[in-house]
Amino acid sequence: MNHRSEASLAELIASNRISVDNLYGAIYNIISSSGQSCDYFECIDLYLYGENSFRDLFKADYLIEMNAYGLETQSRIINYTHAQYPLLYALNSKKFACPYGPLKYWTGKVAKLFWHPLLIGYSSQNQLLPALGWGSLSFGSFLSSYLEEKIVITGNIGVVLTRHPSKYAHFIRDRLTKILWLQKYCSNGPFDTIIVDYPLSKSELDALEDFGISAKLIFASHYQTMLLSGNIVIIECTNGMPLLSLLRKHLNLIDSKPANDSSKIFLKRGDKGNRRDFSNNDEIEALFHKLNYKIVETSGMSIIDQLMIANGSRIACGLHGAQLINAIMTSKLIELHSFPYIMSSWSHTMNKMAEVLSVPYIPLLIGDCLGQDASSKKIKNLIQFASLDNNLSGGQTHSIYADIGLLGKSIRIAESLLD
Repeated sequence: MNHRSEASLAELIASNRISVDNLYGAIYNIISSSGQSCDYFECIDLYLYGENSFRDLFKADYLIEMNAYGLETQSRIINYTHAQYPLLYALNSKKFACPYGPLKYWTGKVAKLFWHPLLIGYSSQNQLLPALGWGSLSFGSFLSSYLEEKIVITGNIGVVLTRHPSKYAHFIRDRLTKILWLQKYCSNGPFDTIIVDYPLSKSELDALEDFGISAKLIFASHYQTMLLSGNIVIIECTNGMPLLSLLRKHLNLIDSKPANDSSKIFLKRGDKGNRRDFSNNDEIEALFHKLNYKIVETSGMSIIDQLMIANGSRIACGLHGAQLINAIMTSKLIELHSFPYIMSSWSHTMNKMAEVLSVPYIPLLIGDCLGQDASSKKIKNLIQFASLDNNLSGGQTHSIYADIGLLGKSIRIAESLLD
């Protein structure tokens, strides 16, 4: 299709005759009904531009972070892998090593942005900047250029959009790391204004203050379209995994003293929410006490204290979950996995964190469904797995009855491998 078709779809959105969500659904159904397969979030680009969906990716002059701590250089992008799908890239390559490359960012004097949870796009004076966005990148960038802005912001502006609301690990990995880089390490900074997706919680605001970060926060979700003018730095809309080493370095600068007097710690999942956890927690804690681990519950702590909790520990261990990002300061990491969630691509997050931090790492798959009522537990989990229908994130909510004897032997073997 041509420019006129882009404008036609943009007009539908501008006039509220169709939502971004419904546009995605309609176009995805059109493509699917024709027998083609495509990624849902890229379907609008495929519909409009065919195989040339990313034709504009190389027009803009992006900067790329080159060294270990994400400090800028004058190197330019010479190729591009979908920033929002680094894990799928790794799986397709039959590799589970960390695939994350350096983060990209753009700097300039004038920019426009379009924000929606499914579609983020940027442009600058009618030049599209799709390598910074998320979803159907070319169309998202076109929307930012085409639609009239709802607010104009001027001054020194840093932009950190991630498209999703904060959860604990997302805030640490995807927002805190980038804001820290903008305010403490970027040569264009610090910035008077930082644009994020959604309002931050009190604990997140307290964390920024604890890191000595101050700036006016503006929320893209309140405006959808924005015009920026001044000294602008926009970080690409992808996760901040490559900057975790910067966060670890900065935490050491804040306080290099060990936060924990135990050489081995077990990070509990906490009591909030209906997520993966052990149904025999008392037995699990007794086992780790016997193995000389200190049981740590971090959910009541400030964010900075949580991030420091593993400082000085020889080994940190825990069930896969958001709390394991608090192992950022440990020397070695053992992660406990469960079925079926281990089949999900998201289950490899801590593996990649350990890779970025150069922390020795061992994953263990927990023996489940043993003990009382084993047969019904097995049947229940098999039914659950069969119902996931390729949406393996559904495994996040199940309860795990761990085989204590097998787990104890596995932990000892893992420790010996890490020594």
